[in-house]
Amino acid sequence: MKKSFLTLAATVALLGTAGVATPVLAQSSAITNALLSQKAGQLDKALESINQAVASDKTKDKDKPKAWFTRGEIYYQLVDPSTQALFGKYAKGMQPGEPLQKAAESYKKALELDGPTGEYGKQVPGRLQNLYGLAFNAGVQNYNAASKLEGAEKAAEYDKAIASYKLASEMNPQDTTAVLYGAYAQSAKQDFAGAKVSYNKLLAMDVYKTKPAPVGVYTQLLQIARQEKNDAEAQKVVQQALAAYPNNKTFLIEDLNLSMSGGNSAGALDKINKTIAADPGNANLYAVRAGIYDAQK
Repeated sequence: MKKSFLTLAATVALLGTAGVATPVLAQSSAITNALLSQKAGQLDKALESINQAVASDKTKDKDKPKAWFTRGEIYYQLVDPSTQALFGKYAKGMQPGEPLQKAAESYKKALELDGPTGEYGKQVPGRLQNLYGLAFNAGVQNYNAASKLEGAEKAAEYDKAIASYKLASEMNPQDTTAVLYGAYAQSAKQDFAGAKVSYNKLLAMDVYKTKPAPVGVYTQLLQIARQEKNDAEAQKVVQQALAAYPNNKTFLIEDLNLSMSGGNSAGALDKINKTIAADPGNANLYAVRAGIYDAQK
């Protein structure tokens, strides 16, 4: 009986190592299979294997960063300009921007699990920078394409541009350019509410806590307030603009016009004197000041 038990135990051990894989080993094999399929150029099979690996709670913790990073690499190959001609066909059933999005989420997950100094984590910033460039360039292409279209097709291209700029911003949250270009696309689409959110997001970014935002940001916000016929919002924007650019003639004149349209002649006189100091060659300003003096008599 003892001999039979030992024989049975040995048989089970052999099955575990050679015949029937345990769930954990199966998930390690899924990563290996993904890498082998990727190397063979069979990205559909590679994606199937790696998605199985990252979705399984049986994947060992030590293998998870590798799994997520590999997933990012496979999705990246679908959009990488150097490999897209060969592998782009595997993205045909996906939504626009989906490979970029999934590559980004995979790299970020690898960084989260591996840390910034890990074997895979330390490679993530460079990968995200590459994805940023691809997403930003896609936004530019969509924006330019929209300018040549009309109606629903035009709006659809602007939507693609906005989505691409948003994705680029997610890759590099401290970058201002993608946010700014996204706001331009929203304005071009006449999505003024969305553009206002983007411009205000830009003003709140860290880089503009120590230096003024571009003049054009305030100008665009002022135009949106005018479009909405919202004088209170316009006044708020003008004050923000003047805090950043106290001698800007355009903003001084806007501030003056708002004061005069609101019937605040005393405030208007103080503001027109500041405007004249900034633009002494503008003869119209002297005429306006004379009119204010006459009104006060």
